[in-house]
Amino acid sequence: MLKSVESNMANSEVEPLLKPLLRDWLSKQHGFIQLTAGSKQSEQAPEQTSVTVLEVWRGGGVISENPWEDIDVALGSVSLRPGESLPQITFEEKATGKSLRLLPRSSRRKRVAWGAGDEVVEIWDGDLLDAMKRAADVASRKYGMKHYWETCWPQLSNNELVTSPPLTVGLCSATMNRLWQLRVALPLTLLHCWAHRS
Repeated sequence: MLKSVESNMANSEVEPLLKPLLRDWLSKQHGFIQLTAGSKQSEQAPEQTSVTVLEVWRGGGVISENPWEDIDVALGSVSLRPGESLPQITFEEKATGKSLRLLPRSSRRKRVAWGAGDEVVEIWDGDLLDAMKRAADVASRKYGMKHYWETCWPQLSNNELVTSPPLTVGLCSATMNRLWQLRVALPLTLLHCWAHRS
């Protein structure tokens, strides 16, 4: 199981530009991923004491009280590099050697876009993952509904389980006086359908 971010942070201070990335994400290409503070420092500035590299892991982690099988896979690293006018944040995939740059104009605090040039190639979403966690908690506590995290978790952690069904389903809902549906039912529906996305 991955080290907790708190214990990892105690050993070293992470560069302020990288701190917002130090969390769990739902990746478009890799499913559930987790970032932890890396141990190596930048080769360009060996005297720098703050961490400028984050390790990127797929799978593993604990979403609720129930532990799941440890399926951590090292995907690569996110690093802070000096740029021409501003520092650049890059994501380097371990398996392919592909390097993507954070696209600030297409990114928000909880939704990060990565690309080559100006084209978005990969997206990491923290809002959807947070909404799924909250919805599962509210569904079980307030409404007594079973959320099926144990069944759906492998779909988030392993993109090899993604299927392409021959049928498509449209989701339509009137939202007037139905905020609870947007907060609870919609994130859980997306969680349950995650393996069948296209």
